[in-house]
Parts: sequence; C-alpha cells; structure tokens
Amino acid sequence: MSEQIINSEFYFNHKGKLTADISRRALEQFSKGFESAIKLEGNLPIILDTNILLGYYGMSQVEKSKLLKFIESYANRIFITKQVEQEFLRNRLSVINKDFFEPLRDVTTDYKTLQKDISNIFKSYKEKRKKLLPQDYPVLWEQLEAIEKDVVKKINDKEFLNSIESQVGKTTTENMNISLSDEMLNKVSTLKQIDPLNSNEIEFLEVEFQNLLTPYNEAKENAKWRFAFPGCGDKKDDPTGDFIIFHEIMKFMKKVSKSCIFLTNDFTKGDWFQLDMKPHLHYAENTFVHTENVIFIVHAERTLPNISFENIHTKPLEIISAKYGTPQTDKLTDVTELLVTKIVNNRLTITASNDLAGDPDPGIVKSLTILYRIGQRQMQATIMEGVTHTIPDE
Repeated sequence: MSEQIINSEFYFNHKGKLTADISRRALEQFSKGFESAIKLEGNLPIILDTNILLGYYGMSQVEKSKLLKFIESYANRIFITKQVEQEFLRNRLSVINKDFFEPLRDVTTDYKTLQKDISNIFKSYKEKRKKLLPQDYPVLWEQLEAIEKDVVKKINDKEFLNSIESQVGKTTTENMNISLSDEMLNKVSTLKQIDPLNSNEIEFLEVEFQNLLTPYNEAKENAKWRFAFPGCGDKKDDPTGDFIIFHEIMKFMKKVSKSCIFLTNDFTKGDWFQLDMKPHLHYAENTFVHTENVIFIVHAERTLPNISFENIHTKPLEIISAKYGTPQTDKLTDVTELLVTKIVNNRLTITASNDLAGDPDPGIVKSLTILYRIGQRQMQATIMEGVTHTIPDE
C-alpha cells in the first residue's frame, strides 16, 4: 500500500466530498468517543502540542514533576509531530530565558520599585491634604506620619531585601545549567515521532493556508468559526505551523487507521477550539472524510486537572479600566468589572459588541477601550465594534 500524500485530494478541505451520511457517521463517532478521549481511556495515540512542552518552563517545580510523570506514564501512546519537535527546539532557549530567568531577575527589581512607590504614594497623599489634615485633624495627621515612618522603615528593611536576593539568586544558580541539563528535553528526545511531511507537501499547504485565510478574514466575527482552520488565529511571521501539525496528524491517522487525541493548551485564538471552548465539529468531519476516523482536540487542563499548567512567573494581567461606546460624545458604559471576570490564564479574549452591556449610542459604530497593566507596563487597546481581540497580543 502506497503512502498517502498531502495534495488537493487529501488536505483540510472536504468540499464536494462531505455528504449527510458521512457527516452523520463522523459526528456519531466523535460523540461516542469524546468522553473517553477526554479521560485518555483506551489506546488511541496521544499527540502533544508544542505549548504543552514549552509550558513546562514556566510551571512550578511540583507541577513540572507531575507533567514529566504524565509523559512517562503514557509514553507508549504519546507521539509528537516533526513540526512540534522543531518548534520546541527552536523556542526552548528563548522560553527558558523569558519564562524562567527573566521573571526571577524581576523579583528583586520589582521589590525595589515597590519601595519607591510606597514612599511616593505617601508623599502624594500628604501633599494633597497638607492644608486640611494638619489644621482641622492634627491627631490624624500625626498618626499618618507615624504610619508612614513605620511602613517606609519596614519596606526598606535591608535584611529582607538581602533575603530576596539570596534566595532568588540560589534558584537562579541551581538552574543555571538548565539549557544543558534539561529534563524536558531528555523526555522529548525519547518520544515517538510521526513521520514528517516532505517539502512538496509543505509548499502545497503554505499555498492552501493563504487560500483558506481569505474567507476566514472576510467573515463576520460571529461567523468566523464556520471558516476556522488550524493556524487561522496565528499572528506570527510564519503562521502555518498549526496547519502543518494538523496534516501530519491526519496523514498519521490514515497510516495507522485510528482516531487520535491532540492535547493542547492553545485555546485563545479560536483555531483549535471555538472561543467559547466548544469543539470545531467540522474538524472531525474533515478528518473523517479523509481517514474514516476523527481527531479529538482536547484542552490539556480539562484532561489533566491535577496538573496546573499556569505560568507562575508570568506578570499578571490587570484591567485598570474598560469603557464601551463612543468616546467622541462621551456616551460610554463602564465594563471594567465584566472584563476582569473574563480573564482566563492571564489572557483576555473579548469581542467589542452590545452584548457587553447594551447599546450606549444606538446607530453609531462604537469601540471598546481597555487600559491594562502587565507588571510595570501600562498599555491601552482600542477594539472596534464587531472585532474580537486578545490581550496581551501574541
């Protein structure tokens, strides 16, 4: 039996091939197997996305151990694609620096900034009330000065700052050789690998990616899910990585005549999952048309609830203010509290629409203005009505 080749008859496109009967069979197979897939029951191949591997470097040490144990426990079923391996190797060192060493350096820097901020906050408060409090509330003024003196003294305790520098420095030193002695790299090197696509297949997919991207970009926001395909939400210089991964998996499914579980933590761009976390059912139909099996795209945190994939070193996303409406006429609705509740894994994906809090200015195209902070950086995003945006932007 000759190997299946990615071409115009075998790729993410089922136009003319999908019938009502094929759709029924595909969705029936997907429905019957989905709960088992989530629980990783049975013997279906489990394919890991790059973000599962790279996410390791921002996890706590306890969660790192759990992830490595999971990979070891399911080693006989776990595969990675060639694209995933290359993305992991290409980004590993920069992620180690960005998600591990850089945040450690910031621990001391941010504390020194806190010391300055505390002093400045007291000075600002006293400056605004220097005529009122000392004259009409002299006792309060004395208490305030005593509190300031006590707080500033404690926040500038050199011993505590030395402890921060010492303990964080120890962690940094102990992990200095992580790029050379890396448990995740060791684990990845032992995983079974799916056959890579050849150069002709990749060139074909790069062209088709652009062909699929046009109708996706032109679709209205509430209909984009109909045109979604792997990689459609990427804004990288080379966004075709997910598209290649999907076809490596589909080709593998054809070869082994099995459905597959694709484990990923990528859920903010709307290409592996819809933005409401529902599965793209046309992905199951697509793979079934070509392989008579389906791909189960599963969110890792749902499947492995005992493992926290949270990047504990990431600076938190803070929504300072968010207003929806027409800034020119000041017809605005404050939606700050609503947006705070929609932050998931330190990211906010939001659509600027009247669904947020009604229509503050009927008949006028509105916008959503978000003022937010990440660490010491304060930024602003303006999203036009009908547009979906994620902050921080990738």
